[in-house]
Amino acid sequence: MIRQNKCLELGLPEPSDCQKEANYVLSVISQGLAINTNTANYIGIDDLQGVVFTLKRKGYLFTVEDKEAECPSTGRLTAFPVIVLSMTKEQQALYKNEESRKES
Repeated sequence: MIRQNKCLELGLPEPSDCQKEANYVLSVISQGLAINTNTANYIGIDDLQGVVFTLKRKGYLFTVEDKEAECPSTGRLTAFPVIVLSMTKEQQALYKNEESRKES
């Protein structure tokens, strides 16, 4: 279950009550924000790699990188790279175009 209070604390969008992890991550990165393993764990998403697999299997285009990232609970950079998900402007435009086609 995604922790709503932790999302708001980090400036992330508010998840809906029954939103699945993959859908929430997709909504975050499609807004131009990035989410990493540390952030995901902090807000209650325990398996970001599984989310990556699910989104790739569904055919979504996004960027996956291994980078050092700050841990929200400690405020320190991790000593090792973590998964960072994001979307480029082009990927965001493609996603929004596909979403508008589904609605019509």
